[in-house]
Amino acid sequence: MSQPKDNNGQMPVTEESEIEAALQKVLRATGRIVPQTAAEVAQAEDALDEDSVVLPDRLLTPPTGPRPIRPHLDPTKKDTPHTVAAENLARAARHGAEIPKEVADQMRLDRSKAEHQADSDG
Repeated sequence: MSQPKDNNGQMPVTEESEIEAALQKVLRATGRIVPQTAAEVAQAEDALDEDSVVLPDRLLTPPTGPRPIRPHLDPTKKDTPHTVAAENLARAARHGAEIPKEVADQMRLDRSKAEHQADSDG
């Protein structure tokens, strides 16, 4: 059955827009066109049966990522390197003054306790 055509041999505009609208509706219903407006998204969500969606096996158990090297340490804290350069920078921060022996001994004791406590917590 042939379609009526206008004088230029083309379909009338009203019929063409009806066909285009019907095609858009079918493409949206089959998921070939992604919903773009809030109403279209809401309609698509209503039509979607979430229980029927089957995930691939690789998405059922997502990767956990690399394991921490030293899990007992807080990853937000940086270790201070024990190098001559680090000691020189620390000395410069103290304006060249040496740390008194009592203070240095107390610092070592505090650090040892903190490391021991971190090891026993993890």
